[in-house]
Amino acid sequence: MVGFPYSTYLVHVPLVLASVLLPGGIVPIGILLVCVPPVAIVLGWLFHETVAGPCMRLGQRLATCVIRRPITALIEVTQPTVG
Repeated sequence: MVGFPYSTYLVHVPLVLASVLLPGGIVPIGILLVCVPPVAIVLGWLFHETVAGPCMRLGQRLATCVIRRPITALIEVTQPTVG
């Protein structure tokens, strides 16, 4: 649930701007106040389910993978050759 409000926050500004600018400013403010919040919530949920959520799960898997490996396995140690 942590990511869903943030995703809604991310989509609400482009949605408000698009709903005001694209129709040429002819949409009454009352209709915007009624229609934009539910659409922003649905788009925020979709964004969270399709983009943010999978990215967070991938990040957790990668972090777990890196934590489990010893640091020497991640760094290739090369000895300088003398001669």
